[in-house]
Amino acid sequence: MHVIGHISIDKIVDPNGNIIMSAGGAPTYCGFYLSQLDVHITPISVVGPDFDGLGHYKERGLSIDGIRVEPTCRTTSYELKYRRDGGRELRLASKCRDLEADDVNGIRGTAVVNPIAGEVSLDLLKLIRGSSDFMAIDAQGFSRKFDSNGNVSVSLDHMTLDSLLINGDLLKLSIDDVDDLDLVKLSRNNKYVLVTMGSKLGYLIHNGRRYGFSRTPSISVVDPTGAGDVTGCALAWYLSRGEDIEWSFARAMAISMEKVRHLGPYGVMDSRNVDELTDLLLDLLVIA
Repeated sequence: MHVIGHISIDKIVDPNGNIIMSAGGAPTYCGFYLSQLDVHITPISVVGPDFDGLGHYKERGLSIDGIRVEPTCRTTSYELKYRRDGGRELRLASKCRDLEADDVNGIRGTAVVNPIAGEVSLDLLKLIRGSSDFMAIDAQGFSRKFDSNGNVSVSLDHMTLDSLLINGDLLKLSIDDVDDLDLVKLSRNNKYVLVTMGSKLGYLIHNGRRYGFSRTPSISVVDPTGAGDVTGCALAWYLSRGEDIEWSFARAMAISMEKVRHLGPYGVMDSRNVDELTDLLLDLLVIA
């Protein structure tokens, strides 16, 4: 499965003011965590010469052939400040060049398009769609807007949303994106729409049916960064392989719950805990 989007250098500030520097972006979080669960990830990205973490990908058995080093730009970098209420503030500190057609040549099978700073154009999205069998799209990189200081706001216009739905088999949205959207209508024609809700997990809509949970299990959260990326990638992997929708949804959410127990992208997954959480979430599953 190809995961397409910028790898980043993240400055993560927790509610107590502690600072962690870490590699970020969906190719990192999906690759580092899901590879531990026998999900085969190929990162497709571009970084600057200031990025010195490629060895971490090789150590985890991930191919770095699709990660290009662009000598003319700095690696995309974010500052993430978490609040005590679980929310966060984002600021884009630097951005590498956009992804281009040459960067995505050779993509086949399942593709997850997960930009973080507008680095994937709608034209490039169409190109990826033409060569992939199943495509998942995370709307975050298409909805983020930046002021002159790099501070992030979110606004997803309907023209962009229509393009994402036309091209994607699975569309991942944040709860912040869906205020005025008719999700049931969006999920017709065999489309999957995943809405993530942070500590409240989220829900999945497919062909007018909504899959959610009767309650949210209590877990100890160390770091929520990357949990949404892991959820979307895991769900795309299982659905594209024809797994049962209920199990796939519960499994993807269980993996995200396991991820938040670990700091940054470097944690060691407890596969037994993932299995137990999957069973628990299946018991809590509500379909409407």
